[in-house]
Amino acid sequence: MTKPLSVWKYYCNNQKKVVLVLTIIALSAFLQYALLIYTATWLKFAYALEPFKLNSNIYVYPHKLKQSQIQQLLNKQPAISKVFPLRLGYTSRPNGRAFILTLHSKDMNSALHSLDLALIKGRLPAAGTREIALNWRLAAAKGLKIGDHFGRQYAVRDYLIGDYKLVGLLDGDLLIGFADLDSYCHDFHLAQEDIGFLVIPRKGQFDKVVNFLEQRRRKGPQLYAFYRGTFLETDIFVLNAFYLAITCIVTICVSFLFYIYFYERRPEMCLLEALGYTRKMIFGRVFFEISGISLAGLILGVTVGWLSGQALNSAAFMEQGLPLELWGISYPFKLLTTPLVIILSGLLIVWRLLKKADPIAAIEGEV
Repeated sequence: MTKPLSVWKYYCNNQKKVVLVLTIIALSAFLQYALLIYTATWLKFAYALEPFKLNSNIYVYPHKLKQSQIQQLLNKQPAISKVFPLRLGYTSRPNGRAFILTLHSKDMNSALHSLDLALIKGRLPAAGTREIALNWRLAAAKGLKIGDHFGRQYAVRDYLIGDYKLVGLLDGDLLIGFADLDSYCHDFHLAQEDIGFLVIPRKGQFDKVVNFLEQRRRKGPQLYAFYRGTFLETDIFVLNAFYLAITCIVTICVSFLFYIYFYERRPEMCLLEALGYTRKMIFGRVFFEISGISLAGLILGVTVGWLSGQALNSAAFMEQGLPLELWGISYPFKLLTTPLVIILSGLLIVWRLLKKADPIAAIEGEV
């Protein structure tokens, strides 16, 4: 029995046309998914390189001030959870540098926990040694394993001056390393006044700590506080704007494709209407047809993208310590938005075509 409104029957009878549309939608989904992976990976990498996270911790540097007095003031502030004496160092990484936090060995475990890091292999640096622990991704990016030596002595362009031995691997969101502060001060002849503090605010008390430090800065201009500002928010805005622009272009192109796709089928829709099928019934058939192709194309494109990402991670990126972010909480919403817009625009196109359609003209072969 013939079923003119059968979507599956149309798919089977017009395989080449359906495959062409499906392929274009799949390529569009693949492009959007690839952009999402790139954006999420880049932002996570940029976030990981900055240890002083907004609403998490602050670096305080009291230049030319008595360190003991400042530390007492910080310890007495109720909004502050912990204070660690700290000196910042750097080591090279591909296309840039990464922070090394030099702390007293007795503070490292506590600081590790405060920064949501974990020791996954080896140990933390011992007091009075030129030892270092690195995030495993940073170590992988530098091509290091436990027991290796690195620093300016081995690579002229390394920011880390001296000869350091990798003794531990860390895991967590921050691409940083830990080294011993006593050894660092001894090597570079640093006085007590050259040491700053890593300040950990209590949960929900970040703004109070910032206000407290600002008041102290007004009284003593030599007090500086560093924490993540708005630069990452600007980067997020730019990348989201870029993604939105590409998505709009892709959606418009696919919508034009559906316009051509259905414009060529005006006689078919007019004949269905002439045979007694209501526009509501035809409209429903078109809805299922567009939805089926759009969702199938989305699933196909994302599946190919995910498999490609897994292959790239296994072949190169995981070994280099820079794994691609193949999944994010915002991915489904962003990916499903495009098929939804395509479905709505396709239905609008068909509605306009049906509105202008003339069944008599179609029967007489004038459409």
